[in-house]
Amino acid sequence: DVAGFLQEFKAADILLGVITKSRCPRLTEICVGILGNIACFPDTCLTLSQNNDLGVVLLLLLGDTDPPTLLETSR
Repeated sequence: DVAGFLQEFKAADILLGVITKSRCPRLTEICVGILGNIACFPDTCLTLSQNNDLGVVLLLLLGDTDPPTLLETSR
């Protein structure tokens, strides 16, 4: 299971770091999309939902002006 593998290696923390440092809208969109995909599974969703920093960043991304990033964030 890919989502479990990503969770085991703390991919959410890595992706969060990339999102916060990225100035490239496509990179941000891809990282948010990956997080959205792994959030589809109950175990990884629970882990992601307990990450307060991730929640704060995703809420801030709702104010982004890039349509694809907004689409992935709202997913």
